[in-house]
Amino acid sequence: MKNNILIIILFCIAFGLCILIVEYHRYLHQEEEKELINLIEQLQIKNDSLRHSNETLDSQIALQKAIADSLTKEVQITNRVINKLKNVRYEAIKSIDSMGNNELLEFFSGFESTGTDN
Repeated sequence: MKNNILIIILFCIAFGLCILIVEYHRYLHQEEEKELINLIEQLQIKNDSLRHSNETLDSQIALQKAIADSLTKEVQITNRVINKLKNVRYEAIKSIDSMGNNELLEFFSGFESTGTDN
């Protein structure tokens, strides 16, 4: 009978230790889970912040691209104006080059000349 009581007591102690170990592991698992949840929440906040930064940068890139396109168009217009002015200058030089002395005097001075060209 003493052996049976001793076996029951030892069994109860062993069972109690098993329950204690299982509960300790559950507690550790819960703490790890809380830490992981906290880490996930922090990463989500950082992710949201980065997403917002990316959206801001995307809109700035679009704005800068629009400005660059506008400037490109302005450069093209300016180049066309420059080419027209070059053509006008070339035509004026060509016209002046073919003038005689009296015509040159009249052209540059604004006075009419009645002499003959040399």
